[in-house]
Amino acid sequence: MGCVAYIAHDDFSVSVRNLCCEPEDGQWGLSADHLVEQISATVDKHRLAHVSWNPSGSDLAVIDIFGRISIFTIVIAMNRLTITRRSVVDSEDDMNAVVGITWLKPQDRMFPFYRPALYQNGQWDFSVSQHKAMGPYNPSGKSALVAVTRNDVSAEIESTLTSADVLTHAAFCGDKDNTLLLVVHTTGKQLQLFRINFEWSPANTKQQDSSIPLNSAPVIHVQHVKVEGMCSPLSATQDVNDPSLGTSRGFLPPAQLSHLDMLPPGPETRNREPTYPTIIAVFTHVPNQYDKSQFHEDAYSILARWELYNTKSSLHPAFDQLAAKKTHAASVADLASDVNLRRLRDVRIEKVLINIQQLNLSTVIATAYSDGCVDFRDRTTLEILPSDDKTRQVSSLGQIGFTMSGAEPSISDAITTAFALLFCISSTSHNNNDDLLAVMQLFRKQLSDSQTHAGPSESLEHLFLSEIYRHLGVNADHSMDPQHDKLFRQTIIQRCLSMQASLGYKGEHSRRNLTAKIAWTVLNLRMTSMTFAIAFNKGAGPGGAGSGESDLGKPEVLQSLLGLVKWSVDLMNFVAAELFELRNLSNGQTPTNRDFLMTKVEEFNNPALSLVLASSSRAFLRYNCRGLRGISTAANNAPPSNQPARNLQAVFEQSPINVMQFERVLAEVDSGIKKAYQASGLGENDRQITEKEMLIAADIPEILVGVVQHLLHTTLENLNQEIDLGELYFRDHSWLGLTDDRRSDAYRQAHVIDAIRKIELPDTVRLRRCTRCCAIMEDLLPQRGSNVWMTNMQRLCLCGSSWMLVAQEEY
Repeated sequence: MGCVAYIAHDDFSVSVRNLCCEPEDGQWGLSADHLVEQISATVDKHRLAHVSWNPSGSDLAVIDIFGRISIFTIVIAMNRLTITRRSVVDSEDDMNAVVGITWLKPQDRMFPFYRPALYQNGQWDFSVSQHKAMGPYNPSGKSALVAVTRNDVSAEIESTLTSADVLTHAAFCGDKDNTLLLVVHTTGKQLQLFRINFEWSPANTKQQDSSIPLNSAPVIHVQHVKVEGMCSPLSATQDVNDPSLGTSRGFLPPAQLSHLDMLPPGPETRNREPTYPTIIAVFTHVPNQYDKSQFHEDAYSILARWELYNTKSSLHPAFDQLAAKKTHAASVADLASDVNLRRLRDVRIEKVLINIQQLNLSTVIATAYSDGCVDFRDRTTLEILPSDDKTRQVSSLGQIGFTMSGAEPSISDAITTAFALLFCISSTSHNNNDDLLAVMQLFRKQLSDSQTHAGPSESLEHLFLSEIYRHLGVNADHSMDPQHDKLFRQTIIQRCLSMQASLGYKGEHSRRNLTAKIAWTVLNLRMTSMTFAIAFNKGAGPGGAGSGESDLGKPEVLQSLLGLVKWSVDLMNFVAAELFELRNLSNGQTPTNRDFLMTKVEEFNNPALSLVLASSSRAFLRYNCRGLRGISTAANNAPPSNQPARNLQAVFEQSPINVMQFERVLAEVDSGIKKAYQASGLGENDRQITEKEMLIAADIPEILVGVVQHLLHTTLENLNQEIDLGELYFRDHSWLGLTDDRRSDAYRQAHVIDAIRKIELPDTVRLRRCTRCCAIMEDLLPQRGSNVWMTNMQRLCLCGSSWMLVAQEEY
């Protein structure tokens, strides 16, 4: 989720910080420290030793030196953590100190595995396949924490008989059979391997996962697998495959074990050898500055590795010599296979390694060092993935030589493709990709500061957006067969629109560019359309789902929708007013000229025409109108005593254009575009490209110029006969945030609008701010009886990013 937790210098408190965009200038950085206030009361002033996020980043485990575990959960805002497990339930004992932890995944799911992008047939193509992540899983759908203490792992591993049996390090990884592999290191310098199986329900029952209680504790079965006698680095003259070494292997005494990790089997592919679970032990030597004998020694780290492999077991041929044998030993059915450890070549690094992270389904490991450098290495060879000059293959930013060193940047297609590849990986595998957006902003600043390129920033954005829409399979064409349900189910479009809107955001004092305005408006339309859909469902209001009748007519539900209705009606009038303005400007153009239209749209930085032309935004507009009609009907049918209904009626009555008139305009554009596509003979792929360019670049295709001409000079002329055009022109749309005049700037500086409820917020309420788009909403916690739509829609910002609490004085 993009949140960082760390133990403070005093060892008694924990602070969290998160990536966020600053509304003043649109720059990315880390938020201010937020102290987890409940820590001090929880740990009883014992020193803290570990912090760990669960896979989704919503739960934080805080562990003290005695192994007592507290768990905190993020509640809507990134910097608000509530304690869900208190450490007081654990006993104080030195032998309970935790030496290794892992989180079980909440569900069995498939993850995409992206291979390097290849340039072929004039474009970049990604090869992606689906692979199942290694288990085990918690069938309750929640994360589960597994911890190894100095002497056991919830269920006792082995009896601690001597001081040499005390554990110092532990590491986990999942295996293909949904068991958990555990490797531990003892003070006697042994590596011990175990296999852990979790039994979430009795073996003799036929319970399904959904019937398992959410808080049920599993039965843990631990099986001893293997022991490696001497865990230490090999000397340079020794052969790792020499069987005569036994336990008397030479080693480098100064290097001490500093890190233990375990890599699960990698994804199986046709073009590469299968990979097996691999143990990595990091031994580090840091010279003692107070020891004269170590003055001339250098710091270094050694990565020792053991690979797990299975060998087939069989009966010894001597069993054939038994007198009462019935079958030959060789014909006995297969016995259980044995797990063995194969020592691999050690790798020495002339730096102090402080952390290892597994990337891309554990096919790449990132190694971080004390000097701040990070390397990316192949998991099999541990060789650094080299940067090269390949122009037809891209696997990462580092591979193509991308750095943020300040040198003059390049805007090659390869760099844009690398950004797009990382975005696709993060959008399909993670909850957050704000880090990628922050890096792109820095790179874009380098481009704008460069004297070599003219307008490079816009080129980067357009190439990047075009690639992510294409490779994530976003369906931008809803012109021939508009199906609103499919549009709502296409959740990945929110990720793409969010990135598109953020790339054009440079702070609240700078205007958004045109493509960002289009994306921002579509995101708002998507949110309001989904809200109206939820409100129309039975039981959508207080009382919860399944109440048997629609709650839309209830005063509290209608009141909660008032701001959204006003925003939707004002957007409808804004689009119509701007189209009339464009009609007036093009009156001297006969026939309407595409270049003239493009020039005027870009000059006024106005998204109205693009919102009507692009089928994705037009579909949301039509769905929004359907919701407005339903709410209008509910308000008209409400009794006179229902004041929120009367307020809604006033919004509809004061609108210069009614919903049915605007729907008629959209319907005529729909029909005209469909006929234009059919007449031009555009195929499905060409329509996708055309619609995508209208969505991401505000393009006006040549084949739709006739549709625009009919819209401006026929459709609008007919509408002009039905409405008061003067009332439409003088209607104030400043609060929509889509205009760049002084009046709009003054409104933004004087008022704070709740992005979800579309209402003006007073100075007395507590606020949340989106970490990405800087939208604001009131900090409302879910309560019994709350509107279901409010509970659902406020968990994340309308752009799909997370909230953070901010002080009122910041606005």
